[in-house]
Amino acid sequence: MLKRLSSYAAVLLGLMVLVSSCKKEYESIQSMDDKKIADYISRNSLSVTKDPEGSGFYYTITNQGTGEFYKNTDSVRYSIIVRSLFNGNEYYSTPEYVNLGTFVGYTNGLLGLDVKAMRTLLTQLRPGGAGRIILPSYMAYGKNGFTT
Repeated sequence: MLKRLSSYAAVLLGLMVLVSSCKKEYESIQSMDDKKIADYISRNSLSVTKDPEGSGFYYTITNQGTGEFYKNTDSVRYSIIVRSLFNGNEYYSTPEYVNLGTFVGYTNGLLGLDVKAMRTLLTQLRPGGAGRIILPSYMAYGKNGFTT
């Protein structure tokens, strides 16, 4: 009887070890994006500024422009190009005959998405200026991607 009980205990212990070892740990989209962006910045020797609030995006000013910095109450027209960081595929660009425009304080919207990086960059520019934003996918599309 004792021998039989110990063999059941051994089988039970083996099953517990087997079941607990099957649990998989997945890397979050945030950490994957952060690593890929850090590699891209390093590989291309880019001089970028990290979001002052630490939310995860980077930006650089390619042309400062002239005059005074934009304020939230200033009306601004701009054009954008959305590209893949890794293969350069262009997903969206403002048509040549169109300029997007609104008050700087309302520029969080980008193609129906909430992208506060737009406003952050615009407040660092002057009229005629240009910049580049490196935005992690989860900041634009959420952790599960974009659904319509």
